[in-house]
Amino acid sequence: MLNKTVNFDEIMTFTRNSAATYWDANGVLQTAAIDEPRFDHDPVTGEPLGILCEGQATNLVQNSMAVTSKTDIDTSIAGDNRVTHAIKAEVVSTGTDEGGTVFRGVGVGISGTTVRWCLLNRGNVSTLTLLHRDANDGFAITADFDAGTLSGGASVRNEKLESLGDGWFLASFVTDNDGTLDDNLNVAFDSPAIGDYFYCGGLQIEAGETPSSYIPTSGTAATRSGDFADVESLSPWFNTQPEMTLLADWIRTPHDVNSSTVMHALRENAGVVSGYFGFYSTMNGLVYTGDEAAQVIFFGKGPLDFCKTGISISGDTLIIGVNDEIRDYDGSTYSNVVNQEKLQLTANRYAGWLQNVRYYPYSISEEEMAEELS
Repeated sequence: MLNKTVNFDEIMTFTRNSAATYWDANGVLQTAAIDEPRFDHDPVTGEPLGILCEGQATNLVQNSMAVTSKTDIDTSIAGDNRVTHAIKAEVVSTGTDEGGTVFRGVGVGISGTTVRWCLLNRGNVSTLTLLHRDANDGFAITADFDAGTLSGGASVRNEKLESLGDGWFLASFVTDNDGTLDDNLNVAFDSPAIGDYFYCGGLQIEAGETPSSYIPTSGTAATRSGDFADVESLSPWFNTQPEMTLLADWIRTPHDVNSSTVMHALRENAGVVSGYFGFYSTMNGLVYTGDEAAQVIFFGKGPLDFCKTGISISGDTLIIGVNDEIRDYDGSTYSNVVNQEKLQLTANRYAGWLQNVRYYPYSISEEEMAEELS
C-alpha cells in the first residue's frame, strides 16, 4: 500500500542558522551553507547515512588550526584531498625546537565536562602526542595509530581513536575540568626525526561527552546552530488532505559515549520538548482532552542505535508509533486541529541521521504502522 514517493522539499522545511560540516560520498569534508541539509556519508565507505541532525554546539578553541612557529618543523603546506584546509607538519631538521607542541588549540570559557578531539592524518608516523594542559609537558596522551588506541594522560576518560580512512583519524577524550590550567588541546610529534610528517585537520573542545561535527574557528570560539526539519501546516498537501501518514527513521551517531539506553517511546507531556529526537506537535496541534495532557509528544529518547517513528491521521483517528510501540487514539481523547499542526524532526541533544522520510496522502492501520516500524 505504501508506494507513493515525493521529493524531500515537498515534505520538509529544513533550517539551520549557520554553516556546518559533513562528509560527502567521496569522503571529503564539506561545508553546507545556512539552511542547507547535510546529506552525510560514511567517510570510509562512502555509504549515504541520511540527513545529519545535531543540536547547537560551540567549539571553545579560539583558533582551530593554530600552528606553533618552529625552526625545525615546516608547516607551510596546506591542503589534503580529504580535508582541504588541513595543514601538514614535517620535521626538516632537529636540535632546536622539533619537540613540543606543533598545533596549539587554546580554549576559552571552559568549565565542567568537555570532549576534546582533533582530526589527524598520521602521515608516516606511528604515534603522536596529545596534550590538554596549558603547559607543553602536561597531561600527555599517546595516539597509537597502529594499535588504534589513545593511552596515558591524567584526568581523562572515554579515549577513542576512530579511523576515518586514508590515514585520517578522529582522536577524542573527555575531561572533567577543575577550571585551572586545563584550557588547551595540543598536538606534538612523539619522537620526531627528519622526514616525519602528519596532517592536522582541526582542533575542537566542546561541552559534553560526544564529538559533534567539526566547527572551524579563527580568533574566537564559534557556534554551530542546531538542525531542524519541519513539516509545516502551510504546505498545501498537509492542510488539504483529509488523511496523511508520515514516517521517518533515525540512527544515532557512533560517537556518543553516554551509557544510558533509556527509551521513552511515547509520552504525553504539556511541557516544552528539548533535547529529544522524534515528532512533536505544537501546543496548537494535536490537543488531548479529558485526562490527557495538553500536548502530544512522541519521541525516542537517546542515545538509541536506531529509532523508527510514525504518525497517521484519518479524521478523528490518530496512530503514532516509535519502533515496536504503537498507540492509537480517537476523537474522544484528542482534538485533531490539523490546520494548526506542526511536526518537527530534530536531534537537539543526541546527534543522528534522519533517513527514509516518507509521506503518504492516506492513513494506515495500526497493523501497517507496526510493520513499517518493525
